[in-house]
Amino acid sequence: PGFYCVASSGAVQCVATARILQRKGFRYWDLGMELPYKLQLGARCIPRSEFLRILHEARDQRPQCTPCTPRVWVPDLLEPTSTSGSSSSSRGGGSGGSGGGG
Repeated sequence: PGFYCVASSGAVQCVATARILQRKGFRYWDLGMELPYKLQLGARCIPRSEFLRILHEARDQRPQCTPCTPRVWVPDLLEPTSTSGSSSSSRGGGSGGSGGGG
């Protein structure tokens, strides 16, 4: 279960999750259908052909992934970082999934 007592805390969870995935080497995160709040968090809608190209390029990569991720201080995750080679995508018209480049 997520946080729900503080306004926008779900957005913080989403951004923190994206940063953890980025640090672990994931190239993208398929957020499913395009929704305004996802776009406000930095997702971008991409054409299906681009999605399939990125998926094809990333499918054989093996991000550093362990069953347990050490605890991190969320403000540290929110510090500006280099985002080269990493993005979130929201593609409309599909059921989406939790794909993460691996």
